[in-house]
Amino acid sequence: MEQSDKDMQFDLLIVGAGIYGATLAYEASQRGLSVLVLEKADIGAATSANSLKVIHGGLRYLQSFDIARTRYSADERKRLMAYAPHLVKPLHCLVPLSRSVVKNELSVGLVAGFYNWLTRTRNEGMPEYSHVPNAGLASLARYQANAAQPLRDAGSFALDWHDAQASDTERLLTLFLKDAARAGAVIRNYHTVVSMAQTGLGWRVECLSENSDRIAFGARAVVDCSGAWSVAERLLKPEGSRQPMAYVKAVNLITRRKLGKTAFGFNSRQGNRGRLLFAAPCGNHTLIGTWYFDENSPDAPTVSREVAERCIQEINEAFEQPVLTLADITHVHVGYLPSDERKTGDDDPEAWLMRHNKTLSWAKHPGLWVVKGTKYTTARYEAEQFLDAHEDYWASGSPSKAIGSADLKPLTDREAEARVAEIEKLLTSEVATGLKARYGRCYSDLIEFVGHTHVGTDVLDGTNDHLCAEVLYAVQHEWAVHLDDILVRRLGLGSLERPSKATINQTLELLQSYSGWSTEHCQDELHRLNEIYPNWSSG
Repeated sequence: MEQSDKDMQFDLLIVGAGIYGATLAYEASQRGLSVLVLEKADIGAATSANSLKVIHGGLRYLQSFDIARTRYSADERKRLMAYAPHLVKPLHCLVPLSRSVVKNELSVGLVAGFYNWLTRTRNEGMPEYSHVPNAGLASLARYQANAAQPLRDAGSFALDWHDAQASDTERLLTLFLKDAARAGAVIRNYHTVVSMAQTGLGWRVECLSENSDRIAFGARAVVDCSGAWSVAERLLKPEGSRQPMAYVKAVNLITRRKLGKTAFGFNSRQGNRGRLLFAAPCGNHTLIGTWYFDENSPDAPTVSREVAERCIQEINEAFEQPVLTLADITHVHVGYLPSDERKTGDDDPEAWLMRHNKTLSWAKHPGLWVVKGTKYTTARYEAEQFLDAHEDYWASGSPSKAIGSADLKPLTDREAEARVAEIEKLLTSEVATGLKARYGRCYSDLIEFVGHTHVGTDVLDGTNDHLCAEVLYAVQHEWAVHLDDILVRRLGLGSLERPSKATINQTLELLQSYSGWSTEHCQDELHRLNEIYPNWSSG
């Protein structure tokens, strides 16, 4: 059944709710544009879920003398730490270096000093816990002392600096969309775009909901941020678009083993080539990556047991003693990143990655753009640049009226604040700390919601600091539809390893009671959740 598109007109329709779609929705809604986001799966469920969670400050770009990129990367690191201080915090990093004519303690020290000067305002106006120390040098002994086991090819000394880490990238992405919704944006996941056509007013986009309802929307402009699933390139096949699209498969391994006290790079071997892998501690886990493969099938994001074993072998060969087995791996993250050009021979697929974000447009399709990018760190910056570049286009008409918001309104009255204070008294310090670390400034909204649920402040089975009410909050106020939406991308309980059976069972019981899920539906949801994890992983 097709619903009428009457009154469903927007200034901007965004296809894809990964980090690029989410930050564009946020920036556009803050400028007063009416925004609709359509996502065929769940928000942040595809490539944006594949990340070492590192927010890069641009130091790496000085090796190619890209000063402009270094500066805006450092600025974005600061902005993200200010935007979500509960999620984005400084991360200490060490990378080994070997002495050479151009790479020695003096030259690297000068580069670090220049970086410190270039980013000298990084701590201005920031709270002390968000301060980023100066970059510098560390001795080989200090570098080796950081690792759980001594490394074989540890170089001669180390570069010592701080980037930042988003402890929960899924919640950071959700926060961007929640703030966009507060400003009037409409977020609709599980809506698959099936047709796009130009009209006298801009564009008419039809989509299918998960219930097979056919819905049409009108928009002055469309921006496709769906990455490897590009709707515009698939449906319209505009001139100059590459068919088939070229992407690189990116893989990160997750383990409960602590490989180092801080984040650190280590040298490994891949065939006849040396490469640098990175291990980043995250809570009780370590994220290791990234491996890149010449594979262009984004609808089948899997990693075989054999590939995982080769990755583990590569890690173990970098240490004097093995540090991992297959049983230590709790999860694998897979993403598909755009490439500049597909090369051949002995080239590492990492060399194919697109180095700078791209925005594609076509003369025959005015008001349609495709945004491609690889860096989580600069997604918001690229959204800002895109909107600035097309400011005249947005100013060509008056903003349309959005059709509603899916989010809670912020608490402002004293009565509400008093209710929150009363509910907080029922929370243990561990639970309150965990909630604040996940929800930040949305904490009060959640607590207000807790006060209206029958489950109250009950702790979710199998967890220490999660509430049963968070399950219902995710469904009612954060667009969660399926079990994996809730546990993996809203509560963060399944992002790094499979949630416990106790947690899964109680979540399903809650959804049976409060959302009317049948026993058969619960079994389907459990099967869907299990498909996320490799059948060989210990998670």
